[in-house]
Formats: sequence, C-alpha cells, structure tokens
Amino acid sequence: MTMRSLLPDIGFLETLTLSCDLYIFFEVLAGCVKNDVMGFQSFFFKERKAKKMSLINSIKVLKQNYGNNSEQILNTERKLNELVENELRENLAKCKHFDRLNAK
Repeated sequence: MTMRSLLPDIGFLETLTLSCDLYIFFEVLAGCVKNDVMGFQSFFFKERKAKKMSLINSIKVLKQNYGNNSEQILNTERKLNELVENELRENLAKCKHFDRLNAK
C-alpha cells in the first residue's frame, strides 16, 4: 500500500465544502506554505554545507598519500570548485544591480 493510495481522489476534494472563512483558510494555507518552504531551504542549505565539508575532508585525507590519490584529489577538488562557483553565482544573482554591472 502506497501513500498515494491513502489520499482521496481529486473528485472527492472538489466536492468538499469550506466550513471556515476564506480569509482564515488562505492565512492558514499561506502559513503552511511559508513554513514548508523555510523548512526545505534550511534542509537544502544544511545538505549543501555538509556536502562541501565532506569534499574538503575527503581532499585532506586523500592528500596524505598524494602520489596514489592525485587523480581522485583533482576530481574531488573539481566537484568542490563547482559547488563553490554555484554558491557564488547564486549570491551574485541576488545582488540587485548585478545584471547591470555584468552587462557593461
């Protein structure tokens, strides 16, 4: 039995009547969506930070035997660089005037 099979179908949901004020309904809905988004953002940034720390620690361990691990070190450093570049790109995109500065 899957979780999806436990949910009612769309036809049932469309026939339900709202027993509370629309304003209250949308306030609660907006609050739930906001909390879910904030929870996902928190999870996302924790996972990204953990991935970054894992790559850094892997590089430190691999560098203890550089001769045997040089190719793996380069691959791991490349992954770390991509992660850092993506973070920087996201931060730049948040800057209000970045598009104007980048266009010049």
